[in-house]
Amino acid sequence: MQEVNLNEQTKELLKKARIGFPNEIKIIYKDEKAGFIRHDQAQQYLSGGKLIIEVDDVTCPDYTLTHELLHLLVRINNIPEIIFNLTTKNQNLDNNFLATGFELYNSILHFDIYNMQQEMGLFSEKIQELYLKGIRETLKPESTTGIDDVMVLRIVQLFDALVFFGKDNQKIVTIFEQDYPRAYHAAKKLFEAATKKDLVGVQGIHRAVVRVFTQFDECLDELGLMGMNLREFVTLTPVISERQLKLEVRQVFNLKNSQMYDVYQDKAAYIGLGIYNGQNSFVITPPATNSDEFFKDLYGMRVANFFDKFEIPYLKR
Repeated sequence: MQEVNLNEQTKELLKKARIGFPNEIKIIYKDEKAGFIRHDQAQQYLSGGKLIIEVDDVTCPDYTLTHELLHLLVRINNIPEIIFNLTTKNQNLDNNFLATGFELYNSILHFDIYNMQQEMGLFSEKIQELYLKGIRETLKPESTTGIDDVMVLRIVQLFDALVFFGKDNQKIVTIFEQDYPRAYHAAKKLFEAATKKDLVGVQGIHRAVVRVFTQFDECLDELGLMGMNLREFVTLTPVISERQLKLEVRQVFNLKNSQMYDVYQDKAAYIGLGIYNGQNSFVITPPATNSDEFFKDLYGMRVANFFDKFEIPYLKR
């Protein structure tokens, strides 16, 4: 295992995470040093009751570890989370949807996380160069003859790059327009959708995720690619007002027979879509018998009672 010297700010952040997180946190460093920064250079997982943060590349350990720790601390603070409750029964398709939804969601969180890293002095010119190098090592320039099989990856990573650098960094604008013109055009639209309103509080994050999922499908359609309909595939913690909790389920959600399956029960699933945003807020499977009665009772329940009975996680505005 690699021994790594961390700066004092990273050590303080680690101490804060250890105080705020219920499990013991263990950091493991590998010996890899790629010479660039990417967010797949670290991972978190639970093992033996411990949270393991595995830093697989030590090109810039302070940056990589603080990024993981800030993701952890952001989640502790009760933000809308995404859950993958559905399967299309096509493993490759599921994996593509899952990876794309996860990356777009993380980029929304990065607006805050990158700001915090910048305040910690972790946005030096060297770090920006290492991040840009990571982009260019990962993404080959676009073909001039058509759309290839990594176009989605380009769009997702360039969107994150705009969050990282800001949309007015002329150096990256020049590079992206030259090497990735169509993907950059789509990434700009995602950035505009994310920042249409302030990303403040749980409702601001929730709305930004929905806007980006919606815009992403529009970008795919513009490029002649198959849509992913992430608003239906990805469950996003609903953000509910006190007034809505007192309403009937039928007044807040539509239940849709999704043609997909509950990934945990391998049964046909119904998606609870928000009436006003069409976003997957929960997944439910009806009983094998008396399903008509089940849905009649469900639609008439108060939202608060429904959430309690079926243990649906939610956040209040």
